[in-house]
Amino acid sequence: MKKPFPFLATIALALFFAGCTTGPIFPGWASGSSYDSVKDTFPPIAANAGRIFIYRDAIYSPSKTPAVLLNGKPAGLSKAKGFFYVDQSAGEYKVEVAGEKSSPASFTLSPGQTVYVRINVHANLTLVILYPEVVDASIAQHELTACKYTSGDATAETSPEPAKAETATAANDESPAKMEIIIGQGGQISINGEPISDDQLLPLLRKDHDSNPNVAVLIKADKSTPLQKMDDVINACTAAGLNRFTLQTQ
Repeated sequence: MKKPFPFLATIALALFFAGCTTGPIFPGWASGSSYDSVKDTFPPIAANAGRIFIYRDAIYSPSKTPAVLLNGKPAGLSKAKGFFYVDQSAGEYKVEVAGEKSSPASFTLSPGQTVYVRINVHANLTLVILYPEVVDASIAQHELTACKYTSGDATAETSPEPAKAETATAANDESPAKMEIIIGQGGQISINGEPISDDQLLPLLRKDHDSNPNVAVLIKADKSTPLQKMDDVINACTAAGLNRFTLQTQ
């Protein structure tokens, strides 16, 4: 008679993942371009600034997509198998995962330096905790090959990145159109000052992408904006093919 343990273990794992997702395909998993396909397209780091890569290569609990806080301000969303980066002035930084009871990752960012922060997952059958950890570049670059670029230029408010990106694009004679998406305190979305409904968002973004795939998008959100609302807007941008965008909190 075969031992029942492998069968029971399979059921336990299935139940665990079922509790982490709302459908047959994990909706929280990152979608976008692979690290290898975009790493050579990133603009040079500005003078007196450094670059911070934040990634999560673990597949557990994909429905958890919390904000990653950089010195207390949202810098982007942590998604399973996803990564983003921010450029910041040299100085002292602390990375935290919003809503998690875990210790921050603290480090000093020097001019021209690149720091890699991995969002780790500690999980058992009853608890999932996300926590940040600074990792060596050689390890991070290997792990990043399995990750997708989730947020384009998901930069913090002080990042010099957008100007650099625009300069690089202008050098190629492809001056992109600009779009500003504002998420109000009540969750109301407006594009370039015109209020729209949630149902209009994706069709309008796709229309703009068809008109100009290089359109640069600035997403402005109030600090009180629900994280799910920001996630919805970011997902709509990536679904429309608009991967050049900046996330800015006010």
